[in-house]
Amino acid sequence: MMHPIMRKAVKAMQEKLLRNSIKNAAEWAMTYRIIGGKKWTFKKHSWLYEPHTYMGPEAHSMKSAQMGFTEYLMNLTFMIIDIMGQSVLYGLPDGDSAKDFSAGRFDPALQENKILQDLFSDTKNVGMKRAGASTLYVRGARSSAKLKSIPTAGVMMDEIDEWISRSIDLALERASGQVEKWIRSISTPSVSGVGVHKLYSDTTKSEFMFKCPRCGKYEMLTFNPDDESESSLYIPTEDPTSKDIYKAHLRCKKTKLPLEHGDKINWLALDNVMYVPEHPDRVTVGWHCSQLYSHMVAPWEMCKSYLSALGNPGSVQEFWNSKMGYTHIEEGCAITDKDLQDSQGQHQMGTHSGDNLVTMGVDVGSKYIHVEIDAWYTNPNAQSHDINDQSTARLLLATKVTEWSEVDWLMNKYQVNYAVVDAGPEYRNARDFCNRHYGRAKRCFFASSSSKSDITSPAESDVVTVNRTIWIDQSLSRFREGSKGIALPLDTPLEYKKNVQALIRAYKRNDQTGEMAAYYVSGGADHYGFSRTFSEIALALAAGKGVNTDITE
Repeated sequence: MMHPIMRKAVKAMQEKLLRNSIKNAAEWAMTYRIIGGKKWTFKKHSWLYEPHTYMGPEAHSMKSAQMGFTEYLMNLTFMIIDIMGQSVLYGLPDGDSAKDFSAGRFDPALQENKILQDLFSDTKNVGMKRAGASTLYVRGARSSAKLKSIPTAGVMMDEIDEWISRSIDLALERASGQVEKWIRSISTPSVSGVGVHKLYSDTTKSEFMFKCPRCGKYEMLTFNPDDESESSLYIPTEDPTSKDIYKAHLRCKKTKLPLEHGDKINWLALDNVMYVPEHPDRVTVGWHCSQLYSHMVAPWEMCKSYLSALGNPGSVQEFWNSKMGYTHIEEGCAITDKDLQDSQGQHQMGTHSGDNLVTMGVDVGSKYIHVEIDAWYTNPNAQSHDINDQSTARLLLATKVTEWSEVDWLMNKYQVNYAVVDAGPEYRNARDFCNRHYGRAKRCFFASSSSKSDITSPAESDVVTVNRTIWIDQSLSRFREGSKGIALPLDTPLEYKKNVQALIRAYKRNDQTGEMAAYYVSGGADHYGFSRTFSEIALALAAGKGVNTDITE
């Protein structure tokens, strides 16, 4: 019989050999992770296996909701801290999300896993968990200060489409000084060019595929309501309330034979699936996976979600984002090339008769000050009493300068009646400009999109506060009206057109009310889009709209 001391030594040696053999997060999870009282398995999450095994420097996952990708980030985080002995920054959209993560994800994982209890010596601090020489930093991305000065080898970015863009850059910078690094992001997407889609677009763009039990070929589960032959989801009815909805099923696109939802555990087994890259030669890896693969969401539920969303732009976007893991822009939510063509006037930039009301909008970028100057014409057929609805804009000038003195010069040259300027980032310069043109210029701040009033501007103040969504809506709607809304010069800069197209109307469900709320995201540089909006606000102020109103009333 082996002596107890020898038995303990052998056990310790075996444990050391086991730990030395662990090379990736998949091996760590299957060895140590307990979830729901059971050992971690990829049996019902085979799409997570490859992300777990990949230990390269950078990868991004554009995915649908409720597919287990947060658990993947957690397993990788624990593996990096435990096996690699490195610190990790785990970023979430805001401070509340960080607190919820600590209470709802981290603490339960600790309670179920003895190895994690032994690993983390200090867990009381919500934002910082110590594990020997390593640290897990849990941070909300709304605070740029909390993302600075945290050098970590691991950077995990969760639901980054809800982050502010500069926080993504700050988080990525955290690993720049590390020899070994593991940068990961996951999110349900929103619109093209934003958040996870922006990162995913430069990756291998790998799609999850399976070996079809019907045709024997590898294929991807897809949904295409416009082409039945290219859709894996069979929709038996157009009525989401009909009992026929239960006839919905997944099917082989080649043979049209059904793929049984209850048999997914077999046809989505690990030895039957793989990610297939669209761009295999790219250095950064990216994965996409939709809820069609989920064991928990039946085909009839996917079908009902789609049919119920039709007719509601916000719900349609949510379906494609959360259920399919794809970006989506509803018709009318972005300015199209046709909108710009229809807005084409017959004048050249800078030509103006001087007989009309003139406004200026000024947006401040990191290098340039972007200026729009408009002349306004009353529309005799307008049905509204609102000055903005009554008027047609004629773009006189779209230009960018480097000095505020040049903005002063343009103000005088075009005899601008009213100007609205971006209150930030150059707060002092914007204030001084408004003082130089007192009574004819105001600095603009954006209020929350939930504010009841869309504009407020105390008479003696150089500040105007507006509802961001309402005024971008008003500003960009002119392009959808064509030349009746705004007339563009023949030599309008391409940059101007691209900037106004970058502002995209998106939707998000309010967690408290359940209602869909509209907001704007930027799919690229948008400075002229905002100078356009500021000029629109200037028209309202020139007419006295919003003066002496209280935004809380």
